[in-house]
Amino acid sequence: MNEPAHDEQLLIDYALGQCPPAEAEAIRQRLETDEAFAALHANLSNAFGALEAYTVADPPEDLVRRTLERVRAQRRTEALVEAQPIERRVRVPMFSFRELGAVAAVLLLALGVLLPSLYKARGDANRVLCADNIRMIATGMFHYANGNNHALPAAPSKVDVWLRNAGQACASNSAALFLLVRKNYAPPGI
Repeated sequence: MNEPAHDEQLLIDYALGQCPPAEAEAIRQRLETDEAFAALHANLSNAFGALEAYTVADPPEDLVRRTLERVRAQRRTEALVEAQPIERRVRVPMFSFRELGAVAAVLLLALGVLLPSLYKARGDANRVLCADNIRMIATGMFHYANGNNHALPAAPSKVDVWLRNAGQACASNSAALFLLVRKNYAPPGI
């Protein structure tokens, strides 16, 4: 042990009264002659004085009993954990690949059956809408003809031909249909 640490330990034992009488007398004589030793003694005395000024409440009487109970409970828990090995559960998939494949096949089959039906229904709806538009145009032309000396609607044009022949110009059917709408013989939605 080095000298300063040894001196410090000697002074601590001296302050606590744990030195034999002969050693205590030697320490007293050294304190009178050695200034560094006396300064170290003063520092340790101040530290012990500060510790004595600090008051600590007495622990509860059952502190030891409660601590030992907690230690015993912890040991029992550890023993139980060691006695029962932890089993890792194997994760079982909810569906196998075979089942997922079967579901996918059923969905594809249902789409194969339903998509043509949907396209057919859409085509039927378009045909009904087209027939309804033709009916409204025909009704509009009939009413126009009745109100205009049985003449079909025609927009003013330089050409009086309705159907196009090779290289020959024809009248605009769109302009004639607009005439039906403008004179309220057909609704604007046709």
